Amino acid sequence: MKILTLVLAFIFALAPSTSGQASAPGTGKPLTLEQELKALDLSWHQAVAAHDVEALGLLLTDDYRFDLDARRMLTKAQEVEAVGASDPLFDFGAFKLGEVGVRVEGERATVTGILTTRPAGADKKTRPRYFYTRTLVRRDGRWQILSSRLVSLAAGGS
Repeated sequence: MKILTLVLAFIFALAPSTSGQASAPGTGKPLTLEQELKALDLSWHQAVAAHDVEALGLLLTDDYRFDLDARRMLTKAQEVEAVGASDPLFDFGAFKLGEVGVRVEGERATVTGILTTRPAGADKKTRPRYFYTRTLVRRDGRWQILSSRLVSLAAGGS
């Protein structure tokens, strides 16, 4: 299922749409822009979890920036390298998304949510949580991620 979602997100994000809307597979129903952007956001998480640097590179703009708690700032190249090298921040096998919301303003969109991870090799009770904000832009007929921001949530926080 994760691979199907990733493939769909790439199709929708990378291929310019002639009608303005893509269809959900097997249903013939058009995806809303919100669904398309949520799928693209999910693709980022799946690419990171799978250490798929090629997929990640396609999702990010060349001028992409990543901000973790205003302590760690990464460019696209640095994030792709960190994911490929299994940097502890990006080394999570299992993850769960919650409270995902989308706001679209023209050619720019913001996706927010709560990311709960289970770091690979960590205690099964370890569940770091982050509030995330991802800014996407539509360039050359496709959506890409311009910036990501993660804010650590205290254990037991909401």
